[in-house]
Parts: sequence; C-alpha cells; structure tokens
Amino acid sequence: MKVLKLIGIFLCMLLIFPTSASENSDTLNITQTKLYDSLSCEKVGETASICLISSQFHSNPKAYVFKFLASGDFDKNKVEEITVMYATLMSTYLNPITASFYDAKPALIDMVDQSQLKAENIIVEIELNNNDLYYSSYLYPMSVNGKVSLVHNFFVGKVDAYEHLKSVCHDMKEFSESKIYLQRCTFYKE
Repeated sequence: MKVLKLIGIFLCMLLIFPTSASENSDTLNITQTKLYDSLSCEKVGETASICLISSQFHSNPKAYVFKFLASGDFDKNKVEEITVMYATLMSTYLNPITASFYDAKPALIDMVDQSQLKAENIIVEIELNNNDLYYSSYLYPMSVNGKVSLVHNFFVGKVDAYEHLKSVCHDMKEFSESKIYLQRCTFYKE
C-alpha cells in the first residue's frame, strides 16, 4: 500500500513539476567538440579549477550560454571578485567583443565551432563551488553605438543566468519598444 502511495505522489509531482525536457523545449545543446575535449569537467577532473559544463542555445529570447564550473578554497570575502573574474576571463577567451574591450585576442576562439552560432554572442555563466557553498555569475559584452560595455551580475547560490536574464526582461516587457529594453534584452545578434 505504501508503494502505491509513493507512486501516486511521484506521478502527481511529475504533473506539478514538469521534467526538464518539456520545460526547456526552446533549449538546444550545442556541440563544441574542441572545447569539450580540452575543458570539459570529465576531461580536466581535479587538474583544473575551471571546466566547461555546457554550451546551449536558447530560442526565446535568443541567447548562447557557455556554462563553466569553477572550484576552489577561496576567502569568503573575495568570492564575488573571484567569480566575476572567472566570468571575465572566460568571456575574454571566447568572445571577440569582450576580448576587444581589453584590447586582447580571444585565446580559445579557434576551439569554438562557429558554423552554427557566432562567438560574439556568447554569454559566460560561472557556477563557483567554494567548499560546497555555491555562487553564480554571468558576463556578456554589449555594444552600443560602437562602444563596448560588459554586463555582469553575481549571486549567492546556484542561479541560472539565462533564466535570470529572461526574468529581468519579462519584468521590463512593458517597455519592450524602448531603446534600453532592446539593448539589454537582445542577447543574440544575427
């Protein structure tokens, strides 16, 4: 009888909390073979403090997100600075617009398969594990009238960058015709 109750509860939970496949039907995993071969968490294991978890294209709104996991034993007073620094570093390595902001060349650009999507649209998301306490950050470049600025944010806990950005844009929807909305909520340029 207890087993039947558990099955019933489980089925109810599936109805209430849909699986990620149906929830994320607008998300495509993008194969980045060269990057995964060098930076995937399975490949680098304990040898590096940062590794690539995923590269995904979201279609509504359009966004191209590369998610990395960083880990270490950091001073808790420097966690925000370190998390944003990782996001800045990886964005500079992958995104030519971020690299241009620092007058640098994107060191890993040759490893990015751009046959489907452009590297200049990459949003870098960092999930930092500091002794089993999690922090999140994202960074992407924004070019307005030929001037580049970097947009970033930091969070205590695991926060999905795309879902956060989507939520912010949803909250701004009433201003959808404004120049600021179009600049802040256009994450992928054709």
